[in-house]
Amino acid sequence: REIGDAIVVCGNRGLSVQVKSRAGDVASEDRERRWINGKAGDAIRQARGTVRNLTNQPAVMRSLRGNEMLIDGRVIKWTPVAIIDHPSPPNDLLLDEVGPDALALSRRDWEFLYEQLRSTSAVIEYVERVAGYEPVPFDTEHLRYYELAQEDLEATLNPKSPPKPVPPGGQRLSAPALPLVPAGQTDLEAHFVLRQIMEDLATSRDNPEITEEQRHLGLVALDSVPVAQREELGRHLLDLLAGVAAVPPAGVMTRFRRIVELDGAEVILGATNADANLAAELIRSRVMLAHFRTGETRELSSHVTIGVLLTHRRGQRPWDSNMAWVSGPIELKAPELDRLRAFWSKAQPGWAD
Repeated sequence: REIGDAIVVCGNRGLSVQVKSRAGDVASEDRERRWINGKAGDAIRQARGTVRNLTNQPAVMRSLRGNEMLIDGRVIKWTPVAIIDHPSPPNDLLLDEVGPDALALSRRDWEFLYEQLRSTSAVIEYVERVAGYEPVPFDTEHLRYYELAQEDLEATLNPKSPPKPVPPGGQRLSAPALPLVPAGQTDLEAHFVLRQIMEDLATSRDNPEITEEQRHLGLVALDSVPVAQREELGRHLLDLLAGVAAVPPAGVMTRFRRIVELDGAEVILGATNADANLAAELIRSRVMLAHFRTGETRELSSHVTIGVLLTHRRGQRPWDSNMAWVSGPIELKAPELDRLRAFWSKAQPGWAD
């Protein structure tokens, strides 16, 4: 049985998407209102049916890249979405057949969200956020987006819910969940650094032991970096690459940026001028120790630690990517743990203590 028009999954959150397109000549405004309203209702009911199917019987599905992965609807928080492709929707049309905790969007608004955010995780978060709100007139979701983005910009911290302590040597960064300007508009080169790292992870097949589910967890962790902070992060990584490239050949320099509290994930990004074998060992050991240290203070069943170390190179491609990630509980025996702590304490005093 066919399972929906599209499934968008990011970790344990997902969208069940149905698309309805208007073909032929546009009729009277009243008729188009009825058509859009009826098709939106049909689409949401079909999307909910897809969720029921995947909840009752998990299915192996193939992504647009051609990779297969098991989708278990029981562990995913779903939001049904209807996308209506209509050439000229009537003004001030409020849809009354969509129902609660679902969303109907025009094709223009659906594409706007991806162009504005350039992040699957951020799009899902937005859809989840507004699905429980009062509906806005059809084809005006982009206007609501800007209203919410302005509210995010003006928001202040809740004094009744103080933020978690910052780790030693860390810095708390804050940014609106919804940027007013399109992602990457200020510094497109820096913005696409993270995108390229994700592309490297998505297409790498060097390690046959990595399953598609593990690759997905890594992509989710990287895509959880807030949209408003990606340009600053990308520029920082480019600066790190430039710094390690200037080190004489006889020396080795490795520098990192560690990001914590990313919806159950931790991301460690860095740059080095080390050779490929040493770079692979550096990022593997850093990720293992970071994940183990996190497990000393919290439960690790759903926690993911992913590390990406960029190796500077000359030529058409500015870097090679060495990647490592760990999910769930791990066990490090005393000799290996002592070795890792000794190495990283010497490399960066205080980090491994």
